[in-house]
Amino acid sequence: MLNQNPKVSVITASYNSGTTIEKTIKSVLAQTYPNIEYIIIDGGSTDGTIEIIKKYQDKIAFWSSEPDRGIADAWNKGIAKATGEYVAFIGADDTYEVDGIEKVVMKFNSEPEAGFVFGNVYLNAPDNNLRIAWYGDRNYSINMKSKMTIPHLSVFVKRELFEQFGLFDLNYRIAIDYEFLLRLINQNIQGSYVDAFIGNMLIGGVSTNRYFRSYWETMKISIKYGKNPLISYLLFVLRVVKTSLRKLFEHFKLNRIIKWYHSFFNKRFKHLP
Repeated sequence: MLNQNPKVSVITASYNSGTTIEKTIKSVLAQTYPNIEYIIIDGGSTDGTIEIIKKYQDKIAFWSSEPDRGIADAWNKGIAKATGEYVAFIGADDTYEVDGIEKVVMKFNSEPEAGFVFGNVYLNAPDNNLRIAWYGDRNYSINMKSKMTIPHLSVFVKRELFEQFGLFDLNYRIAIDYEFLLRLINQNIQGSYVDAFIGNMLIGGVSTNRYFRSYWETMKISIKYGKNPLISYLLFVLRVVKTSLRKLFEHFKLNRIIKWYHSFFNKRFKHLP
């Protein structure tokens, strides 16, 4: 008999996130879904992050703080502690919509053959002058061969797949989730799209600020899983040029041009009032 309320393990990797992590923690604890196991793996913060975590430690299933080898290492430590049927990862500067996890579980319940579920997220500028809706890619199995086309915050994975296909690859610093999802796609593991907004991501995270390395890792991963090297390199150059222009527009707060940029280059991004 299908368990209608399976346990969901939510993992946060943090490091000196004292200005943002409390909102993240509160958003996990405020979920309408009742069966959540929350795990925080901190990399040895010294800025007050630990004091904030301790405020909520009676509601956190497990937390630790020690030096690590980056996000992939922290996520792998979290997976080792996870006991839920499904696993998700939320950054220490991101938040869930209050019913985000509930909507994902409902999708798993209706499509139990899915190996992972993903949806939509909101992207928010730190000064709140820009808000973008990022829609998950229904054609992910084709488009993901070139780049990450689904919002990583919205991705929930069956824990058994980590046992079957391995943990996150420590060779990558940024495109970690892209490599793992492409690994699943390469093994014909099916994902399912839920047309709902799962959470909110802050514009300016690691992949945004270090986009050159992110795109370089994405290029290497796409080649690893069969993409033509020349095409992958050309796509890498194109993405660097496009993103450099976008960041220039953002620096000068040219929101109309940014809106045109997204409408022209990426139909899954929609600017909101």
